[in-house]
Amino acid sequence: LAEAKKKVQAVIDEIGTALKAASTDVTELNNQTRALPKDSKDMKSQAMVARAEELEASVKAAAEKAKAAAEQVENFGSDDVEKALEKWVKAEKNRMSNSAKSLDAQISKAKTAVSTFKDQVTKKDAAEVKALGAKSMKRLRAALAEKKVEPLELFREVVGSKETISKDAFVAFVGKLPKAEGEKEDETL
Repeated sequence: LAEAKKKVQAVIDEIGTALKAASTDVTELNNQTRALPKDSKDMKSQAMVARAEELEASVKAAAEKAKAAAEQVENFGSDDVEKALEKWVKAEKNRMSNSAKSLDAQISKAKTAVSTFKDQVTKKDAAEVKALGAKSMKRLRAALAEKKVEPLELFREVVGSKETISKDAFVAFVGKLPKAEGEKEDETL
């Protein structure tokens, strides 16, 4: 009986180690996702996209570890166990199963936080694009007023002999324009 209990305890310890490793990853992930709302206020949308991708990878890795540990828990006790150890094995399996369920709940919470963060990225990106468009228009209007030319002449200045304007040519042209009234000196497009 003591020998059988020792073998079962070794399996329990192995599963416990897997659960602890998954728990460590999930705890770290939850710490990171808890900080997202505060961090997002100071981040530009492109940095937020990179952070969201990084966190999605972390969620996936933590979920895989938790799933592997949960499978170990599920398979535990399915072997023939001595009658005298059945109650103990069942209690240990329930304890470990509860730990695995807790990890799943925490991972679900982290997924929700990352999803919310990605929604914020979309909104922030749209706001940044709108602000960039407004700044560009201010600069273009200022250039038209300063040079006292028609919009078509300004367009020809940007495209040269071409019929259409490329994104790179437009960005380069607007970037060279003097700052419009109300724009901060250290502000860039």
